[in-house]
Amino acid sequence: MKYTINEAGDAHEVMMQGTFGFADNVSVEQLVESLVGKRAGSVVLNLSSVDKIDSAGLGMIVLIKDEVEDSGGKFAVRGASGQVKKMLDISRFDQLMNVEG
Repeated sequence: MKYTINEAGDAHEVMMQGTFGFADNVSVEQLVESLVGKRAGSVVLNLSSVDKIDSAGLGMIVLIKDEVEDSGGKFAVRGASGQVKKMLDISRFDQLMNVEG
C-alpha cells in the first residue's frame, strides 16, 4: 500500500493505493505520527484506489480514526468500492465512523 497526503490548511486527505493489509502496519504507524504531529483538524482517508483490504487493514483504519479523534480531529472514509466497500459494509463501519460514498 502506498499513500500520499494532500493538505489544505488543517484538512488532510490521505490518498491510499494498492492492497491494504497486515504488511502495512509500519506505514500506518508513520502515517498516524505524521497526522497527529501536524494536528490535523480533519482527516479523510480516500480508499478509491485501494483494490483489496483484509481484517488487519480494517483494524488499522479504526486505529487511525481513534488517534485522529483523540488528538481533537475529525475523521471520515471516502471512495471505497468493490471488495473494499463490501468489507466496510460487512463490518458495519458506517456505525463506527463517517463513511462517505
